Amino acid sequence: MRRHRETFEAIADVYSRRGVDLPESTIDNGLAEFDHHAVFDGFVNKHPDHPAVIGSKSGGLQSLGAMIHAALGAWAAGGIDDLPESWQMFGERVNAAGARLAALAPQGDVLVLSSGGVISRLAQTALGAGDRTAIDLNLSLRNSGLCEFHTRPYGLALGSWNALPHLHDARDLWTYY
Repeated sequence: MRRHRETFEAIADVYSRRGVDLPESTIDNGLAEFDHHAVFDGFVNKHPDHPAVIGSKSGGLQSLGAMIHAALGAWAAGGIDDLPESWQMFGERVNAAGARLAALAPQGDVLVLSSGGVISRLAQTALGAGDRTAIDLNLSLRNSGLCEFHTRPYGLALGSWNALPHLHDARDLWTYY
């Protein structure tokens, strides 16, 4: 995704100005976010009378969050038709990418720039959690939040979740979705 590439370029620039060159970046399409438009539009089209859809028309962050939560729940339950990727397929793709990341552990730390859906599915697997928890984790993520995973013999383990040390004194910049 363009946003991830631009973020990496900014990070690499700061490191470069400090005399540290980051290794060449690699794009792993397994870490690409799911198609939000397809999921949310599919939910709205299939469930136009759902209270969360009706409420989302009033605007506001809470009503948007309720609609996103309902849409993700319907997607996880197989309740949206004609999507480019099912919830299960998305999870399998992300977990395969997570296994590739775990395999890189002997080479040292790995910086990954991705989005909430991917990060929450990796955390879901690391925690052995259900789909509802993955959805709640996704909606809890703040933009530019840092999550840390550690490699264990069984795969990735969650180390820290949703930290914003770089925005500690700038709460007005804490945003969601």
